[in-house]
Amino acid sequence: MFRAMQNVVPSHLADFALFDFKSINKDSGVINGGDIGFDKEEIAPQVVEDEDLVVEFDPALQLNVTNL
Repeated sequence: MFRAMQNVVPSHLADFALFDFKSINKDSGVINGGDIGFDKEEIAPQVVEDEDLVVEFDPALQLNVTNL
């Protein structure tokens, strides 16, 4: 819920005081950053510089949730 509230733009709120819906037309272009609801999130790749910090995964510790 909190993540959804972070991604709200004024046009999502349908509030005429926050967003001028009447002036929108096909030639308006992107207004106030546009609608980002369906944009892919840009996540920076994480680089591990020290191989000693890498945690190895032990398959024996894996929980098989289909057997619960």
